[in-house]
Amino acid sequence: MSKKVNAPSKILIGEDDIDDQEILSDIIKDLNKPVELHFADTGMKLIHTLSEMAGANLPCLILLDYNMPELTGEEILKRINSNRHFANIPKVVWSTSGAVNYKERCINAGALDYLVKPTTIQSLKDMLIYILSICSL
Repeated sequence: MSKKVNAPSKILIGEDDIDDQEILSDIIKDLNKPVELHFADTGMKLIHTLSEMAGANLPCLILLDYNMPELTGEEILKRINSNRHFANIPKVVWSTSGAVNYKERCINAGALDYLVKPTTIQSLKDMLIYILSICSL
């Protein structure tokens, strides 16, 4: 009798900065958690990638950079949350900006949280541990 192996959880990340993508991947690898990261470097690509994941393959979380090409994090949230299939996926926005109005607009558009991008690797690792906890990882 074969044992069914659970597929790793997926996190969809909207991030246009390749350095941030690589750092996120490296830290997740170091944390040794069963998670696949899927990156999209524009708002429209993120929405397209999410549509392709429809069904049982939905991500456990969406992490959005606020300042993305084509659409802001707030605009992406509004589009995603207008689709009943995606509305219940937890969404976290992160940005280099700590502007209160950005945070308020994102929370009002359906973000679970709005985080300022950390400036140290340890702070980023701590933030990713928090984000993974949202996925119960």
